[in-house]
Amino acid sequence: LEKHSWYHGPVSRSAAEYLLSSLINGSFLVRESESSPGQLSISLRYEGRVYHYRINTASDGKVGLKTMAAFTLL
Repeated sequence: LEKHSWYHGPVSRSAAEYLLSSLINGSFLVRESESSPGQLSISLRYEGRVYHYRINTASDGKVGLKTMAAFTLL
């Protein structure tokens, strides 16, 4: 993940909001989850707000959001 510009590692939720606050709709970053060590979260800017979602990893390695289908790659 480290090779991708959208991966920010151990960035807090509030820092993610600050980083995304001046960017355009659809801007996002992936970070380490504060509340669930070892898991990832995606922070997404849309219509002037920043939304945060935990990224789930299934036992077969597929990833996705809680209410969405899982995919082989992120």
